[in-house]
Amino acid sequence: MPLSTVVTPDRQIPVFIEKCIRFIETTGLSTEGIYRVSGNKAEIESVQRQFEQDHNLDLVEKDFTINTVAGAMKAFFSELPDPLVPYSMQTELVEAFKINDREQRFQTMKDILRRFPRENYELFKYVISHLNKVSQYSKLNLMTSENLSICFWPTLMRPDFTTMDALTATRTYQTIIESFIHQCSFFFYNQPLAEGLTGSPNSTLSSGGTSAYSCMASVYSSSPAPSPAPYVLPATPPVIPHYGPPIHHHHHHHQYQSPSHSPPPTPQSPIPALLPPSLHPHHPPAEQHTL
Repeated sequence: MPLSTVVTPDRQIPVFIEKCIRFIETTGLSTEGIYRVSGNKAEIESVQRQFEQDHNLDLVEKDFTINTVAGAMKAFFSELPDPLVPYSMQTELVEAFKINDREQRFQTMKDILRRFPRENYELFKYVISHLNKVSQYSKLNLMTSENLSICFWPTLMRPDFTTMDALTATRTYQTIIESFIHQCSFFFYNQPLAEGLTGSPNSTLSSGGTSAYSCMASVYSSSPAPSPAPYVLPATPPVIPHYGPPIHHHHHHHQYQSPSHSPPPTPQSPIPALLPPSLHPHHPPAEQHTL
């Protein structure tokens, strides 16, 4: 079902995503390979089915595993008829990412974000903020911003793989999502670009040794971000879920202006990797940006 049918003007984050994110951030941030390791399909379907029957479902009380909840959350985005990053904006983001000047490149990407439909913007902001927090624990969970982007970009963008343009842009799509995770503070919370992460679209992305500016430093109270650790990611299959009855309300498309104030101390509502052949474990990594 369309995203606009499961949110309201007063509640921009779907209840199911809010519950999954809270569960993961409360109990699973140190889980090795979170979002990379597939959950059990039957258990994922059980989460979805129980939530359909009771929107007040307590994930902790039901004793679901972290990978099951993470898989159910990713499946939610796969089930949307349109990707969270609108197709109309994907081409613009790819073009913006070709800009050589670092500040101009990211500012252009930020301007494009502001033109997302409001419900897409709010949920994308929450997902990226969550992934940024997960990356802060990469020393424990082995999920750096790069690894998380490899897991999530196909789910969030879902390009048309039947066209050569999409195939050749695969690395760009992934690095765009990685940029949003790395530079979360800049894109969503009006903070400066992360220091020490310079480069151009033709430079190499550092996969370790330099931790990204944590956009969640002003959102969550947590330990300093540990240094990323490299890890090879295999593909995980998609799971198509079904959710509860839709919430109907009037929907208006317009340019969305994000509030410029700092995020609240604790967000009230936060969130199958199709790896191209070049990113499979037996291939060397493709050339990357430095974000």
